[in-house]
Amino acid sequence: MAQRKQLTQVIGVAMLAIMFGAGSVYAQESAKDATGQTQANKEGRMSPTGQNETSSTKPATSGASESSTSASSADKLSRSDTAMMKQLAVSNMAEIEAAKIALNKSKDEQVRSFAQKMVDDHTAAQSQLKDLAQAKGAQLPQDLDAKHKAEIKKLSALSGDKFDKTYMSKGGVADHRQTHDLLGRIEKQAKDSDLKTLASNLMPKINEHWDMAKQARSGSAATTTGSSGTKGSSASGSSKSSSGKKSGESGSSDMSTPGSGTSK
Repeated sequence: MAQRKQLTQVIGVAMLAIMFGAGSVYAQESAKDATGQTQANKEGRMSPTGQNETSSTKPATSGASESSTSASSADKLSRSDTAMMKQLAVSNMAEIEAAKIALNKSKDEQVRSFAQKMVDDHTAAQSQLKDLAQAKGAQLPQDLDAKHKAEIKKLSALSGDKFDKTYMSKGGVADHRQTHDLLGRIEKQAKDSDLKTLASNLMPKINEHWDMAKQARSGSAATTTGSSGTKGSSASGSSKSSSGKKSGESGSSDMSTPGSGTSK
């Protein structure tokens, strides 16, 4: 009887121990679940890449900053600067187009040599201008304007000596005088320092072209005058030669020197 009572007490103590142990385990599991849930909640607020919401917005902010920088770059050129860049682009294209026609039509080696130099130098100048326009966010014309198209059409219709004289007079002398004046205006009036620098760098080449064209035209005029003076009588030839000389002198005075910047 005493043994049964003692066994019952042992069983009761064991039951109590099991109950208390289970409660402790339950409490620990509950704590783990709670911690795990909290961590899960934290992880649920993170992006699939493992970045939190704040860091995931950084690329968008960076993109907006780049767009702003690009827009700022495009705003660097004033309207007047953009307009002068476009004029210079059209001038380059017109010189290249006229020179290509001269290479196809002219038989005069001096004219052809000049034309090839125009293609090479103005192509290089146009490339520099395009690079600057791209850096500044400006759009340059891709084709000639109506005025230059009409001039190119008239030049294309000519041939022989008439073509050579017209090309050297118009594409050589007159157009380079205008380009010289345009570059001078850019150097003085442009607000963008890079555009000013480009104009200054191009000016020596334009002046070289202008001088070449004037010399070629003067040489052609002298040759024509000399040959015409031998056709008539000596008196008549002398008169024509004198007249030709005066005409040549007058033509020379009409053209300003590259350094003067005077346009007539």
